[in-house]
This record gives sequence, C-alpha cells and structure tokens, in this order.
Amino acid sequence: MTVEADVVTHLATLVAELALDENLFTGPERPATDADQQHIPGAVPDKAVFCLGTGGFTDQPQMGGSTDLGGDLTTWPAIQKPTVQLWVRSDRDDYDGGKALVDEIFRQLNQNPPTNYFNSRPVGSQAAWVKKDDLSRDNWTINLELMRKNNP
Repeated sequence: MTVEADVVTHLATLVAELALDENLFTGPERPATDADQQHIPGAVPDKAVFCLGTGGFTDQPQMGGSTDLGGDLTTWPAIQKPTVQLWVRSDRDDYDGGKALVDEIFRQLNQNPPTNYFNSRPVGSQAAWVKKDDLSRDNWTINLELMRKNNP
C-alpha cells in the first residue's frame, strides 16, 4: 500500500466521522459534487479530507545494532521518513465544524502511526488554516512526517 493509503485507512479507524471513499480520500483535493447528487457512490461532499504523498526526507542509515549486518552502510536497514499532506475542507459556512474535525485529526495522528510505521508527527504545532474558498468552505492542512524501517 502507498503511504497515503496507509494514513487514510488508519484515520478511518480513528475518527468516527470519516469513512473511506465517502469523505476521506487519497490524492489531491477534489471539487465537491452538487448537493443533490451527494447520495451517488463516488460523490465528494463539501466536508471532506484528502491525503496526498509529498515525498519525504532522505532515508537515514541505522547506526549500530547487529554486528552481523556486514557490508557498507548502503546495505544496512535504513529509516524512511515519508511525508503526506492532509487537506481538510469544511461544510459551507461551518468554520467551527471544520475546525473541530481538523483538530481531531491532528490529535489522533500525533504520535499514533499506522501499522508498519513506528512514528508519526505533524510538522508544526497545529493544523494550518489556508483559506475560505469561493463556496464559503474553510480549508486547513496538516503536514505529517512518518517513520518506518526499510529493509533492503
């Protein structure tokens, strides 16, 4: 699975308000479907969360550990540090509802990594409010750094 899929799958288990492919998606932000089409499978509601992989930081070689690893450092297991950006969009004219959701997402993902990762932490001390869009929906971002072992 991709890091984005790992994060949204984990997030769907942590926040009762979120459901995969209903209001929680991998990939970049998508426009909302018209209100009268919200019941159609695949429709995107105003209030939604999107998770996009943003690369990450350089792998960090592990130092020490087992003496039988042998070889040069490039063959040692390394720590990967992938990053994602979560984009959270509120319902129209509902700053408070959107803020409550983004704060809950931030709280749930801080130091609570998905399976197969050993750490996750937001980059910054809180979600960043970005804008109120043309349809009066507030938007926030959370940049999340994760850590996992990469065993060659």
